[in-house]
Amino acid sequence: MPRSSVYSDDDWKKVTPHIPPVYEKKAYNLIYDHHSHTYFSDGVLTIKQNVEWHIAMGFNALTITDHNNMRHLEKIKKVKEEYFEKGILITSGIEWTTVRIHLNFLGVSKWDTRISYKL
Repeated sequence: MPRSSVYSDDDWKKVTPHIPPVYEKKAYNLIYDHHSHTYFSDGVLTIKQNVEWHIAMGFNALTITDHNNMRHLEKIKKVKEEYFEKGILITSGIEWTTVRIHLNFLGVSKWDTRISYKL
């Protein structure tokens, strides 16, 4: 369940996306954020809100990498299908977080190992 916040799924719909100066849509440019959190770890946005924020900021690809869990997988699948037709690439991942390291695994669709914060 999302933490209480003042955000809605439509908060970024009226924002004009930032387009980088040398972006050429026909050249298949990828504006990609490989590290983003949702309410499944220490973020406050739902997956859909997170995607809408990225679109508003000019991204066309992102990976959700919540800390030490992949509880977001089922929700990502639904949102991924909705935005794929709009040209937005959404992938899943995990940020392996301990007291010593933060390491992102991108494109991961399954994680069975328990991660301890203290090694």
